[in-house]
Amino acid sequence: MLPVTKIQRFSTHDGEGIRTVVFIKGCPLQCWWCHNPETAAKARAFYYDSEKCLSCSLCSGVCGDNVHRFENGTHKIQDSFCTSCGKCAEACPAGALQRTFTLMSEEEILKEVLKDAVFYGDNGGLTLSGGEPMSHPEQSVRLLSMAKEAKINTATETSGFFDKKYIPLLQEVSDTVLLDVKDTVDKRHIENTGVSNKTVIENLFLLDGYKTNVILRCIMLKNVNTGADNLDGIAEIYKKLKHCGGVELLPYHPFGSSKSVQLGLGDYSNAEFIPSAGEMKKIKQYLIENGVCVL
Repeated sequence: MLPVTKIQRFSTHDGEGIRTVVFIKGCPLQCWWCHNPETAAKARAFYYDSEKCLSCSLCSGVCGDNVHRFENGTHKIQDSFCTSCGKCAEACPAGALQRTFTLMSEEEILKEVLKDAVFYGDNGGLTLSGGEPMSHPEQSVRLLSMAKEAKINTATETSGFFDKKYIPLLQEVSDTVLLDVKDTVDKRHIENTGVSNKTVIENLFLLDGYKTNVILRCIMLKNVNTGADNLDGIAEIYKKLKHCGGVELLPYHPFGSSKSVQLGLGDYSNAEFIPSAGEMKKIKQYLIENGVCVL
């Protein structure tokens, strides 16, 4: 079983061709800019929209863990008590509470993916994303293997932060690996994601050793990692790889902030970190001049 937060159909931004992207909950990183905060390992299992709440307390009545309390008409939520049962969302008549994920078997997921097979053509297929799909390594590898058996092209979108013992299995069932290099400066990577980039970079080179088709995906946050120290680091890594298909530059956007608010994490959006089109063009040109294939 895998905790699926969303199945996005007809995507053209998560690998080649038209793809069905399956988003999996569970990520050991804590990036403050996360575009999919509901997929974080520690994220609550439900969204809460206070504007829709009727203060009817039906959620409190079905929750046996005292997650929902009402004091003087105010709905208070104690996340630490939640066991992810989903009863509160099922009971809410106004849709103020909604589950962030659904547990699905690998067979159920593949059945949904196969509904789109007619649109894949030569290059499209399944992309497994997250969160971090390799936080559920056995299940994710099994799903990818089943897709391969069904003649579906596979791509895995990963932070690269997972146990290296799964690299041989992952490369065998992934036609492409889309690997995030969020920052090549380790100190800043730790400050902004909560973990070191050493495991990420080690896994990247291990995948390259298997001749895996790897695409580097680099998020750009203005005045955070857009300086020469990170860009030179990206160029250095790229030039050492022998089977990298190129680098994708992803400008930061604050669109995940509305979900963050409903998850009780607050609004982390900040327009000052959004690089302009002109700035992204300069970053691309800088990398190209330093020998990087920018897609």
